[in-house]
Amino acid sequence: MSILQQVQLRARLMSRELTEGEQPLLEAAAMAAMAELTQNLLDNVSPEDCGDNFITAAAMLALANMSQMGDGTGVEHLKVGDLTVSRHSGSTAASCLRFQAFVLMGPNLKPGVAFMGV
Repeated sequence: MSILQQVQLRARLMSRELTEGEQPLLEAAAMAAMAELTQNLLDNVSPEDCGDNFITAAAMLALANMSQMGDGTGVEHLKVGDLTVSRHSGSTAASCLRFQAFVLMGPNLKPGVAFMGV
């Protein structure tokens, strides 16, 4: 299974059931999330080196991006370890997911990569 497929699967597990029409949107969001994370990785680190952390972080970023697209797609309720996200508004949930994704990837990111908290 490719990393893209793993990211999409993880995102589907973290969110409500997506409609068939939302699947292409998830694929595009997952590809964008993977690109965003990959371009910010340390020079000697690959997505494969990060393993499950990369897949989880990319899935979180994909869902954050989808939740801000205005069509209601995204996370309704998510629990990852000690973090629980409930959807009150798209921007709040998206900000929290983005923050947690970058915290998860922090040790593997280039110095100066900034993220905003909620």
